[in-house]
Amino acid sequence: MFARVLGIANKNDPPFMALSKMKSAGLVSDFTIGDTDMSRIGVARMLAKALGVEPTTGLDSSAFPFADFGAFGNDYDRGIMATLYNMGIFKGYDDHTFRPGATLTRAELAVLVDRILGTR
Repeated sequence: MFARVLGIANKNDPPFMALSKMKSAGLVSDFTIGDTDMSRIGVARMLAKALGVEPTTGLDSSAFPFADFGAFGNDYDRGIMATLYNMGIFKGYDDHTFRPGATLTRAELAVLVDRILGTR
């Protein structure tokens, strides 16, 4: 779905072709299987690369938009999340967390697609 939304795959491409195009574009690993769940941070990394996002630098927990600053493994992930948040792509949960290791749900996927299409 992201391959189509991002203009990497055509509307009529079958799923295996869309995945192949995502791999060729470097947005997913060569080891990615198309029908597996993705973590929220994995999707964020993919979107950041596809959208040409530059990570915000020099963040500390007080300047980070999510309460679970420590749940992010590195400054790059924190930086892309801050930028994607500022772009309106990711908003987080009501408790102000992002939950980077959680699986992206179908409902969250639908919201992301809507937000991405709104920024293009």
